[in-house]
Amino acid sequence: MSGLNLGQTQTRLLTCTAIMAAGTLVSGALGGMAAGVMGGMVANDLGELAKRLGRDENILSNDDLARVAGVGIAAVIEAVNESNDFPSYQKQLKELAKTAREAWAYIAKTYVFRSADFDPIRETQLPEMFSTEAQKFAEVKALTPSAWKVIIDWLSRNADVELAESLIDELSQCLYHTFPKALREALKKDAQEGGKAFAAMQLMLLGKIIAATKELPDRYQEIAQQLEEMKAKLTPSLPIFSHNRALIEEKTKDFVGREDVFKKIDNFLNSQPKGYFIIEAEPGIGKSTMMAQFVLRTGCVHHFNVQSTGKNGTGLFIEKICTQLIEKYQLDYKFLPTEATRDSDFLERLLDEASRKLGQDKLVIVVDALDEVDLKSQKPNTNVLYLPPHLPPNVYFVMTQRPLKNKPLPFLVEAPQEVFALQAESELNKRDIKQSIQQKLAKSQTLQNWIAVGNLRDNEFIDQLAEKSEYNFMYLRYVLPDIESGKYQNLDIKSLPSGLNQYYQQHWQRMGMDADGLPQIKIDTIYVLVKLGEPVSAELIADIVEESKPKVRRILREWEQFLREEEKDGQICYSVYHTSFRDFLLRQETLEEANVSLKDIEDRIINNLRQGL
Repeated sequence: MSGLNLGQTQTRLLTCTAIMAAGTLVSGALGGMAAGVMGGMVANDLGELAKRLGRDENILSNDDLARVAGVGIAAVIEAVNESNDFPSYQKQLKELAKTAREAWAYIAKTYVFRSADFDPIRETQLPEMFSTEAQKFAEVKALTPSAWKVIIDWLSRNADVELAESLIDELSQCLYHTFPKALREALKKDAQEGGKAFAAMQLMLLGKIIAATKELPDRYQEIAQQLEEMKAKLTPSLPIFSHNRALIEEKTKDFVGREDVFKKIDNFLNSQPKGYFIIEAEPGIGKSTMMAQFVLRTGCVHHFNVQSTGKNGTGLFIEKICTQLIEKYQLDYKFLPTEATRDSDFLERLLDEASRKLGQDKLVIVVDALDEVDLKSQKPNTNVLYLPPHLPPNVYFVMTQRPLKNKPLPFLVEAPQEVFALQAESELNKRDIKQSIQQKLAKSQTLQNWIAVGNLRDNEFIDQLAEKSEYNFMYLRYVLPDIESGKYQNLDIKSLPSGLNQYYQQHWQRMGMDADGLPQIKIDTIYVLVKLGEPVSAELIADIVEESKPKVRRILREWEQFLREEEKDGQICYSVYHTSFRDFLLRQETLEEANVSLKDIEDRIINNLRQGL
């Protein structure tokens, strides 16, 4: 059983999933004409078409589709659990279903076992997958019972549960017989909730079907033409983005102050016919928070570069900004052309078209964290993010970056520009820091008790903590919750760290990172996160550092205040929250203290990826 090539099984299962969905799409969802058109194809021709689809290794590389397959598997496991035939395994089955739901999209990327110990999809079954009759749909079998057993074995090990052989047999048979039905229900539910996976599957498969149909005899070219017309009607006009709603809500939750900065922006917008306004400040001064609040106030077009989540590519920036421009100004584009992200041409065209619609209004685009942009994602010797050197009237970019005096970003423009340097020691920043502390103190009885026991007045606590923070908002984000949670039992404010770097150093020491016999697993875990540079699951980290998943999760909990958690592909994924902590970890002093070889970390990551191919 352990010899199954799980990666190949994943491909075949998703291929089967796709073909089944395509059957519903072609024979039902597109209406009577499509049903009549496809009905004209004889079984052998349809079987040949499906076989061509099944040979495509990339038939379903979309993670949303893989997630839905995992939901279908989980539904079958949950049905077995609800039958109560195995009452002593209810907890294990619940964990198994959870793992299937969260981890299935991850399987093909990470785990491959050498062998072909499964029954490939039989060609005689393929035409049946195009039937809309429920009984025919249920007859389709994605994998054999033996292949399902291997998948259950993998899921069991990943979920850290042990199952009786009789239960494994029962699950295998149930998945063999009922997975297609469970998948169909999962797709229906997905469609009711917005249909991201369902729509992606339909459109992807319809495109594949059209391509495959064109290779069939001439008499089917009319079918391909009609299907292309249907695809054009179904294709969403533009990609769908959340526009950073979660990030904006998180950043603006306890927002205070910054009115002087907003006045600076307004002065630039009102005094210049167009241009670039750049806010420059050190990490932790609150640049992203200011931009989030500005977006919340104005509803302007925006993009937040976030290196730790991998959302810092030039192509993504162009795609998001262009999509928002089309939506906001109702520009006459149903989709983004394929060449849109290759340079600034399409962006400049949209800016010009939007500018003509403005009248007396202004088009403002917020771009946060220019310094986090991956310059490798664009052509060399071009402006960062392909920002246009010329702007049409009433078009403005408001951007942020950290000071980069030694290696400035590529940015040469002829439009008006102004750089506003926000210094930590400036009076307006000091005032806003103190206002933030005051607001937090007013809401927290724990903080009030802490300073009362320490014989401090409120204004003394505010002044001294502001000074301790070196007027850095990120420091407050960490230290105030630490005080509330009781991490500082010494009630003397002098015991608090001075500045963000000293705070990071103290946490490093509390975790024993500078002790003799360094805890290598702790070091490896955090540095894998740093080097991967995008949200990753505990499972992948455990794989790379060659440690158990529960242990890695425990370590991640120790670092949790410095990490961002988000759901991706049905799993909880982790990334470094702020660039200041990443900078601390990559300091030469920290690397030497931890005896870390970044080259070794990179090699382990690469080796893991190679093993997954």
